[in-house]
Order: sequence, then C-alpha cells, then structure tokens
Amino acid sequence: MNSTNNWPDLLIVKQFFEPHVCAEILAELKAAPSNTSTVSGRGPSRTVDEGVRKSLRILPSDETIELVTRSLLECRGEVEEHFGIKIDECEDPQFLHYRVGDFFVAHQ
Repeated sequence: MNSTNNWPDLLIVKQFFEPHVCAEILAELKAAPSNTSTVSGRGPSRTVDEGVRKSLRILPSDETIELVTRSLLECRGEVEEHFGIKIDECEDPQFLHYRVGDFFVAHQ
C-alpha cells in the first residue's frame, strides 16, 4: 500500500451525540432483544447466511432508530462535502453485535 494513501477515507464527526445520550442508547441496546443478522441477496429478500455474516442484530426502539437517523441526516452536508457525493436518503441504521468469532466478509 502506498504510504501517502489515506485509505480508508473516514469522516469522524466529533461529539455526534452528547455523552449522556450515548449512555442512554448503550443501556437500551444492552437490554434490547436481538436476532441473527441477515444479509441482502441477489433478490429483494434478506436471508441468514453465516458464510457471509455472523452476528446479532439488536432491535432498539423506534424512537432510538429515529434519533440516530435524524442525527445522521443532520450531518448530510458534511458527509456530502467530505466524500464528494450527493445523498438523497438514509437507510435505517443497523445495530449489530459481533461476538468473538463473528465476522462480516469484505463488501464487494
């Protein structure tokens, strides 16, 4: 790898949430139900494929999903500028728990 290459190109948004909001979200996630993570296939359905991803998907409240989505959208301009792209929408965030031995293969 070229030493001048900045890959991966990351955007870090400092203080995305106030510390007390982070603590509230983490407490909720620790207590929330979960199920096996799914992956997108070639069709419209999502399936469990532990050859591609092995992890748990945590299921927080609708309010937490809306809070995170709203916060992501508030950063849209900063993300667009940093990556030089236009963002029209934001898919729902996923809250995943990777235990020892869990994985997700490299994205294509």
